[in-house]
Amino acid sequence: MDEGAIKTLFLPFENGDLSLPQYDARWLFLNAEIPPVSDQCWQENLDCIQGFRPSFLALQQSGFRVTPLAESSEHAGALVLLGKHRELNRRNIFTAMERTLPGAPILISGAKTSGVQAMRKEMSDLVTIEQSLSKNHAQVFCFKRPEHWVSPVSGHASTIVSGELTFETAPGMFSHKAVDSGSELLAKHFDKITGKVADLGAGWGYLSAALLQKCPAVTAVDLFEADHASLEAARYNLQKLSPMLTIGFHWVDLLQEPVQGPYDAVIMNPPFHLGRSTDASIGQRMIAIASKALKPGGRLMMVANKELPYEDTLQRAFRKFERVDENRQYKVIRAMK
Repeated sequence: MDEGAIKTLFLPFENGDLSLPQYDARWLFLNAEIPPVSDQCWQENLDCIQGFRPSFLALQQSGFRVTPLAESSEHAGALVLLGKHRELNRRNIFTAMERTLPGAPILISGAKTSGVQAMRKEMSDLVTIEQSLSKNHAQVFCFKRPEHWVSPVSGHASTIVSGELTFETAPGMFSHKAVDSGSELLAKHFDKITGKVADLGAGWGYLSAALLQKCPAVTAVDLFEADHASLEAARYNLQKLSPMLTIGFHWVDLLQEPVQGPYDAVIMNPPFHLGRSTDASIGQRMIAIASKALKPGGRLMMVANKELPYEDTLQRAFRKFERVDENRQYKVIRAMK
């Protein structure tokens, strides 16, 4: 979360340039984070939309009404917090315009590094920008929802073909334009995997799909993913594969919500970024989670960037492990509990 951008988003209300929401006037907040406000009207009138599970849980625990998808189209105003994906930002703005009443104020805020100025220029070709304010290394701009509006964006943005498999993805998902090369390398080593399998950090489903294609002795797969849109894409992508097989889809934050095992095998390409910074502790914690989820004798198959320091964690969490493949960027590891 960019604290400067979210503080700046609410400045027009603090300055009195815009009125606070009135009783029963519902506002929409896309890519929502916990607002830095004390006015009770926000907690009462704000419909927060957040598909990233950790942020969703934080909003929920702070008493805000939050869902992963926008549904109602009768909002009196909308707030949009920009992220790092330009196309996803555009989609969120268009969703705000679809889900508000004609003439409703729509506020867009982002850090200067988020492309907020370019987005403001793009939107000025479609609407009249009424206010703009810069502070906290961020910018907020405001316009009113046009009387008649039809979004130019719909559906998934990308179709990826990998061998015999076809996947639908969208901006904001990990590696949404092509299969991640690390995941491809890992999938080459899916052999003799049997029984019940967990896919930790499943994304839009590539690893699970490759597993089902290569390992007919797999009896069930559970996908665990923090990004709601990615999990729904995985559901769509896997529905045509092995229709008789039990496939579970779990929208969870693996770092604070439990994984119910036990599993015969775990597959994963763990994330290693927190915002723009590298954070190896995420993968280290996921290795420990995988170990706890496995049966005695169960197998972990994972891929990681070569420089990430996972070996000490693997040594503590597993009976043995080995590097089964590597290239200039990645290492594939098999570990036995």
